[in-house]
Amino acid sequence: MWLPEGGLLDYSEWLRRHKAIVIVLYCHTVGIVIFGLVRGYPLWHCLVDASPVGLLAILAATPRFGRKWRSAFASLSLVTASAVLVHQSGGSIEMHFHFFVALGILTLYQDWHPFLLALGYVVVHHGVMGVIAPKSVYDHPDAWAHPWTWAAIHGFFVLAASVALIISWKVNELERTKSNLFERQLGEATIRRQQALEINDNIVQGLTVAQLALELERPEDTRAAIDDTLAKARSIITSLLGEIQSEDALNAGDLVRARPALMKVDN
Repeated sequence: MWLPEGGLLDYSEWLRRHKAIVIVLYCHTVGIVIFGLVRGYPLWHCLVDASPVGLLAILAATPRFGRKWRSAFASLSLVTASAVLVHQSGGSIEMHFHFFVALGILTLYQDWHPFLLALGYVVVHHGVMGVIAPKSVYDHPDAWAHPWTWAAIHGFFVLAASVALIISWKVNELERTKSNLFERQLGEATIRRQQALEINDNIVQGLTVAQLALELERPEDTRAAIDDTLAKARSIITSLLGEIQSEDALNAGDLVRARPALMKVDN
């Protein structure tokens, strides 16, 4: 599938990105007040404009809400900031580029829910607000007369820009999958190395001691070394079998030698 799967970030990575986005939202809340004052709006108007952005940012930062809800609040806060800035600029076309910036930021979540929520917001906002207060969304007469047409046009270009973001998102997912696979393989190789060292330390060396005791004709030491080695071998095998998942569990008789062990007896 060429589309990204989404929702693959582990919680710690998502939380790290989410905290950064929430900081961006708080900065937008303050920035909207300052930009509105610069544009000549009264303070009360600027505070009203900034309040939904700030409120949604607070909800996004509230731990009691789940990951999906917090991402959604952050998404709504960011695109609302875009809408307010467009309003304060008098529908300036240049300020519409903030929506593209917002979508780029939201791809950091690598999740379809906040991304599609923001995408739908753009079209609905441009259409509804274009009908209610067209001069706060657009700065030319044709858009004032046909707000839904221009909402579709803006939505199309936002969608087109989103293609590049989605491709980047997909590439990032593929690289993350490769990285996780490599880490898993490296971990498995490390475990095998540790197991080989354990077998060498406990089994091979134990048998070496038993052989040496046998050559010195010390049967009691030979028997003790063999008993100790067998006990350690059982412990290692029990530990290895305990790591097997329940669906792959072994039953009695599954571990059978292909050929029976034979003792060579001299005549």
